[in-house]
Amino acid sequence: MIGKSIANRPYMYLPLKGDTNDYSINAQNPSNTGVTTTTGQFGESNGAYEWDADADNLSWASGVGNSIASKINNGCTVTLFANFTQKGAVFNQRGNNPQGSFNLPIIASGENLVVNMLTDGSTGSTMLDYASFNANYSSWGFLAIQVVENGSNLDGEMYWNMTSLDTGTSTKANESSTATLRIGEYHNGGASALMSMHTFRFYDVTLSNGALKILNNEKGRLRA
Repeated sequence: MIGKSIANRPYMYLPLKGDTNDYSINAQNPSNTGVTTTTGQFGESNGAYEWDADADNLSWASGVGNSIASKINNGCTVTLFANFTQKGAVFNQRGNNPQGSFNLPIIASGENLVVNMLTDGSTGSTMLDYASFNANYSSWGFLAIQVVENGSNLDGEMYWNMTSLDTGTSTKANESSTATLRIGEYHNGGASALMSMHTFRFYDVTLSNGALKILNNEKGRLRA
């Protein structure tokens, strides 16, 4: 199983089944504003959490976000199971200028799935921009993003249910933001994506496609 490998244990792991705790060895539990338990992907009670208002978010102190940013800059993987119903922020450390750090990903204007690596609050470098993601709304799916360091830049690839949607390159994330880290609403008040989610994982390594396929097939049924 993927969780048996030390290299592949998540740096942050929120099953989002019954509570919002971080079950990684780091145990960095978030504060919860408005996020509520809901029916899971397979109809199970308390099997996911729902963001159903613009201000809903799970949040961590800026220091946790800056640690995540540094790991993004060295290569990382983000995976989650979600059902998106409206555009807005997902995993981000975004505040007013010059607090911006990263969005990984956001559901952006035009209901496109966009991953931004922001080096400050006003200037950003868009890594991934897939313009047809709205066709996948209103159904559960596995979202995975691989990031690889490439000198002063980052290379990324995005998957939905293990189908590659886009590849791209961006600048690195800001590692000294004063904004909180959030799943949902931005630090500066930008709306949360409206979504249900379970089994959120952030890895401080770039997982192989084979490892991602295992995670997709497990559908969050096995603990990391």
